Amino acid sequence: MSEKKRILMISDCAFYPQNEGNCRRIYNLIRSMYAAGYIVDFLYYASEKNRYTRQMKLFLGEGHFFFYRSPLIKISFFCRHSTGRPLERFVPPVRVDSRYLPELNKKVHELVRKYKYDVVWLEYIYQSKLLESIDTSILKVIDTHDRFAYRNFNIFPVTHKMVNYSVTFCGERKALGRADYVIAIQHDEEKYFRNLLKGKKTKVITIGDNHSIVKNEIQKNHDICFCGSSNGLNEDALNWFINDIFPMIVSEIKDCRLIVAGRICERMNIKMNKNVCLLGQVGDIDEVYKNCRIVINPVRVGTGLNIKSIEALAHCKPLVATSVGARGLKWSEPIISIADDELRFAQEVIHFLEDDSLCEKYRSNCIKFLEEYNRNNMNAIKKIMKCGAFRGEVEI
Repeated sequence: MSEKKRILMISDCAFYPQNEGNCRRIYNLIRSMYAAGYIVDFLYYASEKNRYTRQMKLFLGEGHFFFYRSPLIKISFFCRHSTGRPLERFVPPVRVDSRYLPELNKKVHELVRKYKYDVVWLEYIYQSKLLESIDTSILKVIDTHDRFAYRNFNIFPVTHKMVNYSVTFCGERKALGRADYVIAIQHDEEKYFRNLLKGKKTKVITIGDNHSIVKNEIQKNHDICFCGSSNGLNEDALNWFINDIFPMIVSEIKDCRLIVAGRICERMNIKMNKNVCLLGQVGDIDEVYKNCRIVINPVRVGTGLNIKSIEALAHCKPLVATSVGARGLKWSEPIISIADDELRFAQEVIHFLEDDSLCEKYRSNCIKFLEEYNRNNMNAIKKIMKCGAFRGEVEI
């Protein structure tokens, strides 16, 4: 077991409930840190208390969860009044420190003085300015989740109702350069961040999304599963699948069903269809995966790592996805069947619904892939923790 380094993780994203990809990522990071023997304190800042605060406290233990009630975070006029129109592709980026909370900085320093942290770990770049006042003996880490330079361009033209936080390349470089280590969520973004930070002392490393492997057996039904949060990118993906792809599958396999779980159901306006079942938010997502035969991820636009794809693989389910849905993942043996047009997507789904041996092959490959993937992520966490602030004693 590693030495008991103490980490202060700061986030405006709660890790309960795990109904969004970013929530699950934070939960899995904390779980991995615990497994490596580190002590994790969590400072959650938000404009109001999360109703799952009790669950977060129970998971972390008393004395390891802190809540800071922040005022409303200032965002630009364009962000507040965004409606997803094409003109918004040209919305000017916001200032990189537009969400910075000086009062939160005071809370952080209070905790640092009291608990003598070895590491201050930020989720997202929003509060990166507070790292400027953290003692140089403390390791400073930013977990990026995604790239935010000109994000309004990256999601165009898919209807995304809010251009939430989009900065310039210079702004992103400035924010990330305040940290000793920047965490990319996948290797393509690691290359991007390395290039962006040339000339800076900041190091970059990839830590994907660690998931426990659930060795589900292949189901004998014809159920197709899609799990997603409530956003425009998932809405576009699901509408594309239901309108343009699913009818081709139903014409071949009459009893197949599309099972949709998560808050994405709130955005869907589907006419009565016996082959589509909207579950909404569920208490146990593992049960949804267990009972389906295959999983789809037809998302057509996005950056970062698609957490729902990792989640499907972790449940040992055959996955049909677009190349965007499979972004950031590299494999030697097939674990995802990629299809970017309607006919090919329908054909790949049908193959899995009809062929047990093909499903079993992908299931076996998923287990091998996730074992190595999780091991690499854990090793990356340990490497960071062995390093000192801007000293880089361990080469990454």
